[in-house]
Amino acid sequence: MGIFIDIIRALLGLGPAAPKDEYGNLAPNDLEAYWLAHNDIDQAERAGDITTGLRKYGLKNEDHWERVQATFTRHHGNSPEFALAASTANFKQQMAELATPGEDGSAYRMPTEYLEPVEGISLDRLAIAKVRSEVQGPAALAPMGLDPAKLQRVEATWNARMGGNADPTAAGILGSLYFTYMQQARAALGR
Repeated sequence: MGIFIDIIRALLGLGPAAPKDEYGNLAPNDLEAYWLAHNDIDQAERAGDITTGLRKYGLKNEDHWERVQATFTRHHGNSPEFALAASTANFKQQMAELATPGEDGSAYRMPTEYLEPVEGISLDRLAIAKVRSEVQGPAALAPMGLDPAKLQRVEATWNARMGGNADPTAAGILGSLYFTYMQQARAALGR
């Protein structure tokens, strides 16, 4: 039936129908879950068993996955949160790997307080807020629930977690992640 609708739309000069949104079993606004799925499916494909990766996310085949990717890109591709969610998903996977004991039995678990949002602002949202404030001015903070004073407090706390008196491993990891977030936020917000 879809082809007949496309023919009728073409005859009437309306163009093709809007693509149908496809999400598999992913929530439409869970950007981190999308990027985790993206990585899992990529890893399954590299291991020669993409079908297992696809099934995990309620996907029928590679074409279905491509439609899910197109849906997420169509709805979120222009937001800085979409780009930064990829880094957050990658970071969480790396933290899980670091927490798994290696052959020598060593593992690293970042202190949980280092990962907690500060006044409701996570590290990725801090980067977005900083860049929005730089590019669009302080008024751009209000939609994020921030004002310049709160941004300053939040930034000071995050900086302390990445500073010289912090857990050195955590500080290095978070500092590197924050640098990545800032670069992605600048690129996404056109700077």
